[in-house]
Amino acid sequence: MLLEDVSRVLSTKRSFMVSFMERYVLSQIHVARNEMLANQENFDRVIDFCLHTRQRIRTDELRRAKRYFHSKFADINGYLENDEWNNLQEVVYSPPTRVGVGQKIGSLILEMLIHYGEANHDIEPHLLVPIDTHVRRIFTDCLHLDNVPSVGEPTTSNRYQSFQELLATQSAERIPRIVFDYLWFIGKVFCTKASGTRHRYSRGYRLCSMCWIKGFCVHEDKWTYEHDN
Repeated sequence: MLLEDVSRVLSTKRSFMVSFMERYVLSQIHVARNEMLANQENFDRVIDFCLHTRQRIRTDELRRAKRYFHSKFADINGYLENDEWNNLQEVVYSPPTRVGVGQKIGSLILEMLIHYGEANHDIEPHLLVPIDTHVRRIFTDCLHLDNVPSVGEPTTSNRYQSFQELLATQSAERIPRIVFDYLWFIGKVFCTKASGTRHRYSRGYRLCSMCWIKGFCVHEDKWTYEHDN
């Protein structure tokens, strides 16, 4: 099965992704990986990073989102300690209106705290894969899946829930579906959004020979374009 095989490959990159996040994200915000929930300040810094991954977030929404999550620090800590997944989802995915937090940001916050921060290993299998532009493009363009929800799809939609269930059931045994979020690294580093030009050069680049999932991609080496033949 395609997704089962892809999940196995991605799972072997976990130590690399943890190291990457430590070096290029957590070190920049001055938070140790196992101390994201150690105090309010560390938590706020992680939240600030996650909120800034949203494109074109409005200043007023950013301010409200920071205030909202700042006030939920104790609740989130308690839910994680007590394995209260439903309450954790409620507080992260259902903030007040005009905060600007959807499935992508909410899922990223939980991924940072649980997958990378290892706040509660037992909850990790519940984590939802954040659907951003890179992840969606790799799923659709490279793995040729036709049921991928849009970036703005709410977590309550049938399509979003069905797709997350597909990832969970088709991931290899004992490999949580959250490893599929490593596809954002592939989309960002190995498979940028490239397009051919009349001069036979691309505005982006495709490092197909280095890609972790090159054996499953529906395309041949993307350095070659139809107009080159």
